[in-house]
Amino acid sequence: MNSQSHTFWERLEAHHKELGMPQKLCPDWVFNPRSDIWDLCEFRKQKERVLFVLKETYGGPFNLLEYLNKDGPRRCYWNVARWAYGILENFPLFEKVPNGREELKPYLMQVAVINLKKTPGGRNSQDNLIHIHAHHDREFLLEQIREARPTIIIACGTIIPVMWLLDLPVKPDDVTAPLRDPVTKAEVVQMQHPGAPTNLKDNYENLKKRMRRARTAE
Repeated sequence: MNSQSHTFWERLEAHHKELGMPQKLCPDWVFNPRSDIWDLCEFRKQKERVLFVLKETYGGPFNLLEYLNKDGPRRCYWNVARWAYGILENFPLFEKVPNGREELKPYLMQVAVINLKKTPGGRNSQDNLIHIHAHHDREFLLEQIREARPTIIIACGTIIPVMWLLDLPVKPDDVTAPLRDPVTKAEVVQMQHPGAPTNLKDNYENLKKRMRRARTAE
């Protein structure tokens, strides 16, 4: 872990203790394709810097990056890896998307993942708790997003907290219209949570359609 990220998690832990929140943290953020450390510099060199914003970990506490780097995608991260593949490979036909762990793992390692709630969660997230944690940790979440300098933000069942977190210019008459973070200029795309029990191909095609609409709106 580099010194910057190490300091970040120490500061967040101290912040939680001040709030009377003793639970251990589940670190997330930016992968390094060549190791299990955080590496913002390597991530920023990529042409497409994709940031997935999810709710919370299932179980824990554990280091999410080390957990996924060890064996590749698990649980809902199968879909995250598929979506990352689509974005980074310009959305080939769904039938051409790899299904093997070793084939998809390199794409998962090229993206960033943050949870709005940094403490362990369960099978079913409670949206009110996600909002409360995001509110308390707002400055830390904004730091993660700004430091990553994403070009694309995928809000995975988290579009409402992402809207107020980034102060996005939402159009009341078209809430599905493409959005852009006013600070990083990243496209913000709304998707359902990758763990939702829906058709894998439909999800992939839906992301492709929303990404293309966002690009057309540039």
